[in-house]
Amino acid sequence: MSCEICGRGSCTRSFHSLSEQEEFDTKTGRYEPIEKTVERQDEELSTLRRQLEEANKKLVESSEAFSIVKKLHIKALEECVQLRRDIETWNIYAKESEARIAAAHASRDAEVKALQEKLAKYENAEPVAWRHDHGAENGGYEYYENASCPLCEPLFTHPKE
Repeated sequence: MSCEICGRGSCTRSFHSLSEQEEFDTKTGRYEPIEKTVERQDEELSTLRRQLEEANKKLVESSEAFSIVKKLHIKALEECVQLRRDIETWNIYAKESEARIAAAHASRDAEVKALQEKLAKYENAEPVAWRHDHGAENGGYEYYENASCPLCEPLFTHPKE
């Protein structure tokens, strides 16, 4: 196999200087000059840096958005916990109120029963006297053993036996 630069059979590319190799590559269009390669790689590096910066900006924006969402989520969880506490408190108040209402009803029922018993004794009793109101200007009340008119009020001291 002969040298691609000089064409001699006993020579290879590596026997030629780097400048000769570069000159040959430039003439044949096989390789671009080192300056152009460095320039191209610098442009690619700049492009990659810009893309990296844009990606970092998006990442920062995404992380900020994530942080906000996380804070909102935590606040929502705290509010849920507070609502559960409030519900438990109101359930306790409701149970206490139900107990107080039941006690009040029992007390009221006992009072009603006592008043009904008293009324029954009152209704079954015989009046011991009658009272008639003549008014303060006419001397006030006057008492009788029997009812003298329909305006007389009965007076009781004890029930019938």
